[in-house]
Amino acid sequence: MVLRHWLLSALCLCLLLPNTARGGERLGADYLLGPGDLLQVEVTGEKELSGQYRVAPSGRINIPAIGSVQAGDLTVPQAQEAIVVALSSLIRRPHVVVTINELESERKVYVGGAVQQPGPLVLPFGATVLDGVIAAGLRADADLAQVTLTRPGKHPVQLDLSGWKSAQGVQEAMLLRYGDVIFVPEQSDRITVVGAVARPVSIPPVAGERITVLELIGRAAGGLSADADPASAVILHKKGGSTNVDLQKLFGEGDMSQDLELKAGDVVVVRKAKHISIVGQVSAPTVFVSGEPVPVLIALGRAGQILPNADLSNAKIVSGEGSRPVDLRALIDTGALADQLVLNPGDVLVIPEADLQEVLLAGSVARPGSLDMSRIKKRDALRILTSVGITPEGDTTRVCILRGDEQLVVNYRAMLENAELERNIDLEPGDVIFVPALDKVYVLGAVSGSGGRAIPCPDEGVPLMDALVAAGGFGERADPNEVHIVRPRPDGSTEHVQVKLGDIRKGKAPVGVVLKPGDIVYIGARGTRFSWQDLGRLFWTIGAFSALLD
Repeated sequence: MVLRHWLLSALCLCLLLPNTARGGERLGADYLLGPGDLLQVEVTGEKELSGQYRVAPSGRINIPAIGSVQAGDLTVPQAQEAIVVALSSLIRRPHVVVTINELESERKVYVGGAVQQPGPLVLPFGATVLDGVIAAGLRADADLAQVTLTRPGKHPVQLDLSGWKSAQGVQEAMLLRYGDVIFVPEQSDRITVVGAVARPVSIPPVAGERITVLELIGRAAGGLSADADPASAVILHKKGGSTNVDLQKLFGEGDMSQDLELKAGDVVVVRKAKHISIVGQVSAPTVFVSGEPVPVLIALGRAGQILPNADLSNAKIVSGEGSRPVDLRALIDTGALADQLVLNPGDVLVIPEADLQEVLLAGSVARPGSLDMSRIKKRDALRILTSVGITPEGDTTRVCILRGDEQLVVNYRAMLENAELERNIDLEPGDVIFVPALDKVYVLGAVSGSGGRAIPCPDEGVPLMDALVAAGGFGERADPNEVHIVRPRPDGSTEHVQVKLGDIRKGKAPVGVVLKPGDIVYIGARGTRFSWQDLGRLFWTIGAFSALLD
């Protein structure tokens, strides 16, 4: 309630300013009414017909005695004229005045992602995307530079709201409309300090704030530990490479040239004097004293078990001279250079986390290909699709999710427009999310060429044989009796039909099957049976789906 009063007060102040100060839409003659707007309708001499009427999600208002009247997507004068026309059957020459009650008009929106209270929100008229984000409560790891706004029936728009926390300010103050979906992604890269500090920490970068070595170690990490070797610290950068930092000069001599600015993904490693450290994806990160070199495999044995998500092929050894890569996978599997590869006193062996949390996005999406979900906490289909974006030709009522031996269908449009969140599905690593197009069918499997093609398909459909010919025909390993048609439905079910075309080679005419937009035709190879798992693997094999989007 306090938040609502605050927003209403801000709105009142905003309304006193010129329209140009409010950004985005303007409440002028060209303003189009929409759901949530509260209209004050005054019919001269007819008190029972006068009153306030809210525009419903359908875009209509309901007036006693005359019933439903269209107001959505009309200007105020146009809505006024529509009411006059509707009243003309009851009243001779009705006089009607329509205005907008701005203080009571509302915007029902959905906010998801890195916010404290994800879900639907009701905001006042004039609220901006930034207002919606603030109302939902920002988390510390929110990435305001890549906020996505999805408006029903429109292509997703990415907004940079990071200037809100700096003097830069927010340049795009877009006003919210009823049914908008706001997605705030998480900061995918944190700034970390490990090694000889009072408390190793990992923090998300904050938009508009500058984080330096001094702030990270001196404040967040509580300073250096007693056994630190301050002259040999190093910064490991996300995109490769490293930068040496002399903390002795920084803390002891006040040399601010060593106080470097840190970027997202940077890792500051403070080595311990005469210590060897094992950090990262191991069950028991360890530090031990050694006056002589220690073989890597022996040192690794002190750190307990290697965790399942360890990226052994991209480990690093950090020393006073910087860092160098080491392939622990080859070392463990083959014993290659096991005697020569050693850790010297002061070295740190860093084992990073592997990127194993991927899903695949295909079809009519703005960014097809694999998506790493290892740093995404909320992994449901609604948030992921909203973040990635669906192209205008995508059929949002029949989003297919292939998972192992099953296939699921999600009605993305129903979730957005009707808040049917019970249809939402939590995604799992290895899932394939496929958004069919409204004007194409897809022929996959044992066909000539690249293994998959998207074929244009009008509303009335395209004959199966025409689609097969357009895709290049049967491949050498194709089984004409293993032609499968998959047709997802908006209600969440799937129609699966097997068509046997083996008689074609005997000169017999095929059955007259007509494909509809969004259908998937899968042609199996000889000796195989249809399975959802095989279809999912085929999607992964095609990879970036360039063949499907041609």
